[in-house]
Amino acid sequence: MLSSSTRSRRFLYSFAFATVFALSCFFPFAANAQTSASAAVSNSATPLTHALKDAHMKVFSDDSMAGEFYFAQSGSGRCTIASTAMMVRRAAYLDGMSDWQAIDETFVAEDGWASAGVKNEFTTAGYSVSYTSIEPTKESLIALLEEHPEGIAAYDSSVPHAVLLTDYDEATDTFYCADPANYYSGKRIPIDESWNGERHGHDQDAVIGGFTSAWIID
Repeated sequence: MLSSSTRSRRFLYSFAFATVFALSCFFPFAANAQTSASAAVSNSATPLTHALKDAHMKVFSDDSMAGEFYFAQSGSGRCTIASTAMMVRRAAYLDGMSDWQAIDETFVAEDGWASAGVKNEFTTAGYSVSYTSIEPTKESLIALLEEHPEGIAAYDSSVPHAVLLTDYDEATDTFYCADPANYYSGKRIPIDESWNGERHGHDQDAVIGGFTSAWIID
């Protein structure tokens, strides 16, 4: 039997966004179906109890809710800003922002996109985002995800492609991500099944070894 918190959560998010067909850094892209974020996002958030935050974290791995958090990049070369936008959206949801659904690639790009790509430092929806080098090891990524439950927008320059690294399952020794690329977007998948995984022979260790930088929320 579903708990009252689970029933409430499913009611609140019954209006899930349609999953957008995605676009990889290499593949031809279709029209972007993301919701416009022209309306300003409030910086205020409702304080959440520890139990409610745990419940919110569980929503991230619920396949039926994937369309609420994971979406496609709007075109070629936009994997970095799309991954960063998914990260910020998850952070806003965890913090109880009432208008977290307004945060999409378009919204974050207004603050974080420059002609050369995603800025190294910027503020969006009240969050400070920065670009940093990361150690491409299992232990380092686990530590980063523990510190950043919203995930990190991990980048592999050898592919080149970015994904939102979302979580790690210790029981199965599996890292998960949301890949904004064509044929992969709109869901949470193991990193060895992502476009990065395709380019690294579906080897999780090789995918991890390619992540040398990321955009994170400070």
